[in-house]
Amino acid sequence: MTKKEQIALIDASFMKLNQVLNGSRYTNRYLEMCKAEERDHRKHTEFGTKFNIGINTAARLQYVRNVVAQLFGHRSIPSVSDYFMYNQSVFAGYALFTETDRSRFDVFSEQEIEQIMNLDYSELVA
Repeated sequence: MTKKEQIALIDASFMKLNQVLNGSRYTNRYLEMCKAEERDHRKHTEFGTKFNIGINTAARLQYVRNVVAQLFGHRSIPSVSDYFMYNQSVFAGYALFTETDRSRFDVFSEQEIEQIMNLDYSELVA
């Protein structure tokens, strides 16, 4: 899959997930959390590092991954002991997943979830 196709997949999945989560009062706050974590991540990279995708695209990838990771068993349920090991957005994504009727996620095929979960962040930004 080309980088352009990967970005299109991220954007399409983000839009789909926003429709699934429609009505949740936390989605804007959750997206801002993902963006802040990406900005913080970039601050701690070597000076002059070039990123080939923007903060918004990287944040959208995490936004989608953190929520849909629970579908088809891609990630175990985060526990309190995981709090310092994971970004806070992992917990927020799980919270959004649990408060949403599972049948609403039927818009995602298992293949789409596999594609999103298999995107390599480091290759995407390089």
